[in-house]
Amino acid sequence: LAQANYPGSHCGVIRDFAAHFPDLMFAAEWIKELVRRESVESRFSKSQREVLGAIQTGLRSAVNSQPREPAASKYYRASAAQMVAKDTIGPEISKWNKSLERDSAPLPEWIAQQAAQKVHELMRTYGLRGRAAQERLTRYLEQGRCYKAAILIASLIFKVPEHDLESSLK
Repeated sequence: LAQANYPGSHCGVIRDFAAHFPDLMFAAEWIKELVRRESVESRFSKSQREVLGAIQTGLRSAVNSQPREPAASKYYRASAAQMVAKDTIGPEISKWNKSLERDSAPLPEWIAQQAAQKVHELMRTYGLRGRAAQERLTRYLEQGRCYKAAILIASLIFKVPEHDLESSLK
């Protein structure tokens, strides 16, 4: 790090070091040297703010009561959610949507009623809770947005952000 022209480019390393080794943070000579070197340039330089911000963020992570989930676990959870959305939930919702025969112009109220029944069934089947999720799912089914509905359900089941699933399934 002493040879780096831009200390801010190493902020990830500094943040992770502070998060994983908070007890060594102030004993590490390279951290002391980095902060000392930065403070010589200017008291409030951008690079010093970045370094100190990285230390601050790392120490906050260290005191966070929730353990960090390994990246591999997140990846496997997202992969499982993708598979379930694509192979199980998506086909189920698509089959239901086709059975509505939207082309024969059923009344919107009838579609809304069918969507509400299907949402109730899906929420019960997959153990989902929450008014906001129920409303979004109902709206997706009323609009015939099967893909979005499957993504939402898988996201809730596996506790994975929807955008992580959307980008990889398209």
